[in-house]
Amino acid sequence: MCWSLGSLYTSRAAKYYGSSRTNRWRLTLASVLLGTWIIAAGSMPSDPTLWSWLIFSGVIGLGVGDLFMMAGYRLVGAKISALLLLCLSTPIAGVMEGWIYGNALRSEQLILVTTILAGVALVVWPTKRSGPIVWAGIAAGLMGALGQGVSTVVSRIAYAEAGNVEIDGISAAWIRILGGTAFMMLIGLFSGIYPGRNPVESSGAAVDPNPGPFSSPPMALILSTLLGPVIGLSAFQWALVDHPSAIVQGIVSLSPVAMIPLAWWIDGEKPRWLEVIGGILACSGAGLLCALG
Repeated sequence: MCWSLGSLYTSRAAKYYGSSRTNRWRLTLASVLLGTWIIAAGSMPSDPTLWSWLIFSGVIGLGVGDLFMMAGYRLVGAKISALLLLCLSTPIAGVMEGWIYGNALRSEQLILVTTILAGVALVVWPTKRSGPIVWAGIAAGLMGALGQGVSTVVSRIAYAEAGNVEIDGISAAWIRILGGTAFMMLIGLFSGIYPGRNPVESSGAAVDPNPGPFSSPPMALILSTLLGPVIGLSAFQWALVDHPSAIVQGIVSLSPVAMIPLAWWIDGEKPRWLEVIGGILACSGAGLLCALG
């Protein structure tokens, strides 16, 4: 539920503030909140190997991946972008982890991957409104899925390389957020040096006139931060400590099903039947994929 609601509010914030600014501000706020908690609890890890891998994971997933994800939010909305991100990152994580550890996908897993791709294809099936902007949004979602899948596997590598070092999900999420924040600060610096019309910094997009509950731009940014990097990511990292990335990512990939009624309620986006059928098909395939391990 955190990922579903967080995606919708992140979409609203990105449409108003711009992709880069939204990601930079929410990661900065999340790093302060989680850092304060960790310092107060005295649970900061010290293993340099763990730090380096998790920071690298944060750069890939929360920096590069989320920047593409928010570009997709601005172009095609939260439903399609989140489904691309969360469903396609599951087979990406599974294939990459299998390649690293020598575990090839079994035939039933390949069938489920095909099921996921078929469901996603139904959701993004062209309509009369499809055009260059829509296809650019789909491409951004695909890149976001690649970043999310790769970063999930890198987090698993971090825990494996650290050996017997104990770490909780909140600390792991914080270290990853630091990596993502540093990357986004560099993007902001680059944008300041070259202040021309930058598509990832553009802002001021119209917000739905019937926005639903808690959807003013500042509130959307705050809720995006709390539901995503603070609560959702901490729980996600905690699960990765003990479970394979494909399984954890597969559970998270069920979120787009919950987003269909939530997007209708919050953003007034009435779903097409193809979106409903494709979303259920893709998320069911991802859920079964994670159940098979």
